[in-house]
Amino acid sequence: MSDGHPHTASSATNTPSGVLMSGVRRVTALLLRPLFSQQIPIAEKLASFCPPAETPEVTSDYPAPQLQSLEEVAARIAQRCTGCGACVRACPFLQEYGNPRDIAQQILSGDENASRNAFECSLCSLCGATCPEKLEPLQLFLAMRRNAVQHGAISLKPFKRLISYESCGNSDAFSLFGLPENADTVFFPGCTLTGTRSQTVQAAFEHLRSVYPRIGAVLACCSKPSHDLGRQEQFNGQFGKLYRQLHSRGIKRIITACPNCHKVFANYAHDMEAVSIYEVLAQHPPQTAAQDCVDRQDAYHFPPVAMHDPCPLRTYPAIHDAARALTLRSGADIVEMPSVKSRTLCCGEGGATAAIRPDFARQWAEKRSGQANGKTVVTYCAGCTGFLSPFVQTAHVLDLAFFPVKTLGGRMKPARAPFTYLHRLRVKGRWKRKYFR
Repeated sequence: MSDGHPHTASSATNTPSGVLMSGVRRVTALLLRPLFSQQIPIAEKLASFCPPAETPEVTSDYPAPQLQSLEEVAARIAQRCTGCGACVRACPFLQEYGNPRDIAQQILSGDENASRNAFECSLCSLCGATCPEKLEPLQLFLAMRRNAVQHGAISLKPFKRLISYESCGNSDAFSLFGLPENADTVFFPGCTLTGTRSQTVQAAFEHLRSVYPRIGAVLACCSKPSHDLGRQEQFNGQFGKLYRQLHSRGIKRIITACPNCHKVFANYAHDMEAVSIYEVLAQHPPQTAAQDCVDRQDAYHFPPVAMHDPCPLRTYPAIHDAARALTLRSGADIVEMPSVKSRTLCCGEGGATAAIRPDFARQWAEKRSGQANGKTVVTYCAGCTGFLSPFVQTAHVLDLAFFPVKTLGGRMKPARAPFTYLHRLRVKGRWKRKYFR
């Protein structure tokens, strides 16, 4: 779908339809203001609307991961880490708490407080990418989080909003399983992208239907928040339930748009193929958007952009290349920043670190925005675009793919909470009526 040629904001809102939509938005905001006032945190309101469900039982038809104990992981890191400091130089968390060998030795010495410190790590795995010994300290930090939760050594109250967000995504109110007969492929757009960019998600699904005529769609949460918060029992139960629903209907391929969802399916649904929508679009580009680019080659010029690779996908070079191909196809030139692809930086949102160490999160965001040097940062993670937006202008690759002129002109505005929840409900309702009666 093309967004057509540029037009001024005033001309758009002065049309009858523009005036009507502006009025609808204002009325909706007035109606929602009491519900989402600042006197009561939004997490508490959402928790009452989407109460945490009982953790589903893990059954034999879901191959739950067999994880090593914290002591086993710590012993391996303590033995193999040389303490060279390569990872420390890049990470504010390690600069404060020491190299992975030091942290592992703390664990092995019985330090009861050490596990809690892992909640200040962004879980971005840059330490593994820079390690000359090819170690993965991320596994140590995840094991520390699981251990702290299991032994009640950490309060999860600072993460209440994130846990409520996950509960909403898995609730009957927000989830949708549109699984046509004989479908083996589903589109799994993720919670944040659907809420912030419902128009783009709609355009993406329409295009995917032209590539996979029997494609289904699932609106649900992959439960990575529980995974990263060390709530392993909750993750196994919730993702196991999602896996069973897909597996029982013969689903073999998951087309993801969210980096976190992609990593979860790739790591924990081994008999299903996780394919990014960026790879699909690079091979089957939207023709209307492509034509729009051709039509405007001589009429429009936009400054170059900087590409930010989401840290969950640092080990997926095919996705890195596909995102760049789509960006170039939109008409934008890319100037690469110093830390990209396998050496990409965290945007600051990773690991939910901002809930307890906002200074660490801010350091990541400021470093990335500084590397952009005033350029618009293009990425393929809705979370990254949102977290970086106070520091630098951002754009999403999917917006570029389907609405290039509007996006490069800075007029593609993502929705913000609480309207994101309404957008998710609207997408669910539209898809149920139009595709999955």
